[in-house]
Amino acid sequence: MLQSLHIENLTVFPKADLTFGKNLNIFIGENGLGKTHLLKAIYAGIAASAEAYFHHQKSPGEPPKTDLPAKLS
Repeated sequence: MLQSLHIENLTVFPKADLTFGKNLNIFIGENGLGKTHLLKAIYAGIAASAEAYFHHQKSPGEPPKTDLPAKLS
């Protein structure tokens, strides 16, 4: 489960620290505020973690470890 995300210098986000709830998180706002960029940043972090997991898995069934409080720039 994604718990938090730290972004710096990504499109419209000079700096953002986000904490997510357990169940459902909704991003709303005017056009151009960065909703899609935020979703792409989350996707990029998860995709990179999944790729690393499948290429470097130590043992079958071991869950992937993600450090999503990361700087994306």
